[in-house]
Amino acid sequence: MGYDTTYKLAVLKKINGNFEDRDFDDYAEAANAISENFERVRNGESMRRWDHDADMCALSLKFPDEIFVLRGYSEEQTDIWRTAYRGGEAFEGSTVIYFEDIVIDDDTILGRVYLN
Repeated sequence: MGYDTTYKLAVLKKINGNFEDRDFDDYAEAANAISENFERVRNGESMRRWDHDADMCALSLKFPDEIFVLRGYSEEQTDIWRTAYRGGEAFEGSTVIYFEDIVIDDDTILGRVYLN
């Protein structure tokens, strides 16, 4: 068994030295030809067991000048991640969860948890 993950997808393109957001609807037809799961992502549906890396690499091969950023949020609070795809390659970043300082009777408790 697994658990549901909600995905958010952004598309960036470098124009005149700056990254600009692109509308994913411009890529929907090509994405849906790869996997019906892209339509579920566009609709904000959660799902389980999607081989997103293979599908995202395939999509990024079709549009090598764009960067596709996929974020995942699962039912488990600490299971959040973000991966960028360009030219058929995946680039992962570390997840950092930061807790604000807690002050109890002039004592400060610091907290930072690193994941991944």
